[in-house]
Amino acid sequence: MEKAHIDYRMQDSEGTIALKGHVVIESAETLHKTLQGAFAEAEKITVDMGGTDEIDITCVQLFCSAHKTALETGKTFAVINIPGEVRTIIDAMNLHKGGTFTNVLSEACMWYTQEAECETTIDQS
Repeated sequence: MEKAHIDYRMQDSEGTIALKGHVVIESAETLHKTLQGAFAEAEKITVDMGGTDEIDITCVQLFCSAHKTALETGKTFAVINIPGEVRTIIDAMNLHKGGTFTNVLSEACMWYTQEAECETTIDQS
């Protein structure tokens, strides 16, 4: 298993988190702290998953929480460059079907819609 690599860069008021490898429970604490730091200092937070080859529910839940935080704070949160195999894993979780992952503020799941009220975007490529 390729350990996750999490790289955070801040430029102007935009924070970018680049992910590589297996983004699974072993990397959840580091990802959580990185997201918290990004929300503390950036107005726009982008997660680039281009180098990711696996993800689990723990880390997906962190993105759902970040989406909710963006809605509550008026910030922009985006997840981009989701590789096909990772998108397949996320789709298999059926997050867009409602339940716990449907955001109560917008009633839109970030994994299902292209754009939510907080300008949260998910690149479906």
